[in-house]
Amino acid sequence: MKRLTEAGFARFLAKLGRSGKLAAQLARASSAKVACSDAAVWVCDRACDLVPLEAPERRLVDKALRDAKLTQIYEGTNQINRLTLAEIVARTRLPTPRATPASA
Repeated sequence: MKRLTEAGFARFLAKLGRSGKLAAQLARASSAKVACSDAAVWVCDRACDLVPLEAPERRLVDKALRDAKLTQIYEGTNQINRLTLAEIVARTRLPTPRATPASA
């Protein structure tokens, strides 16, 4: 099995980057990861609000919240993914909005 060197990987990324496929895939992956992990934390947080402290299910809800927070941190922090998305959006040429005349 051939091992991919850093230079070979850099050439591979450069080839993908020229075609624009890499940026689109990174954007989709980053946005999906951010949206899903934030949704999981939100749902678990709401569950913690709804389940009383004395309930035996509270332990399971707390564990689910810890796991959801761990997912946010372990698989790349959401802040880094948000920066990746911002960088990709900044690199793409977005049409500038037309200036509308100010109404008096």
